[in-house]
Amino acid sequence: MSDKVVSVLTFKSIETMLSVGGTQSWTLDPERAKSCKYAVVCRNANTREAEGPEEHGSAFMIGIVEEVVPSTETAGRWLIKFSHYAKCELLDQWGERRNPVAYWTTDDYDLDFESLEFLPMPKPTASAVPAKAENTLEINLPAVLSEGLEAKLREGAFMDAGEYIRYLIRKDMATY
Repeated sequence: MSDKVVSVLTFKSIETMLSVGGTQSWTLDPERAKSCKYAVVCRNANTREAEGPEEHGSAFMIGIVEEVVPSTETAGRWLIKFSHYAKCELLDQWGERRNPVAYWTTDDYDLDFESLEFLPMPKPTASAVPAKAENTLEINLPAVLSEGLEAKLREGAFMDAGEYIRYLIRKDMATY
C-alpha cells in the first residue's frame, strides 16, 4: 500500500530544518499536506542562498509529517513539522517542475521508505512563534478596556465593548 508524500524544493540546510522542527515558508493547502505521511525535501541549488552542497533537485532529507502549522518565518505560509527524519541521497528527484511544492505517493519513488533509519527530531531551537504579517496591529486588550471603556459606556458614547474596540482599532490604523 502506498502512502502520500509532499515534496518540497528548498535552499535550506538540514541544520536549519532541525532548528525549526521541519521545513517552512510554504504556500500550500495545510489539510492536503497534513494528509501526507512523508515529506521529501529536495535541494534548490539554483540560488545564491543555497545552504547545502547537494546537487539541484536531489532529495537529501525525508521527514515523517507530524503536523502542519503557521510558519515561524513568513506570515501566511506554513511549516511542515516532522516527528522523525532521515538523511538520504537521491539524485534528480525534482525534474523541471516550477512550483516548489508537489504531491506524490511512495510508489512514485524508487525507495523503500519503511527501510529508512529515521531519527527523532530534536527539540526546535529557533523561534516557535508564528510570524506576523506586516501592518498587523497589536492591542493589549486588558489595558485598552481599562483605559476608559467604563466611562465611555456610562457616557453613552458606545453601545458595548465591541463597538469601543472597533473604534480604537480604526483610530490606531489611521496613524499608519
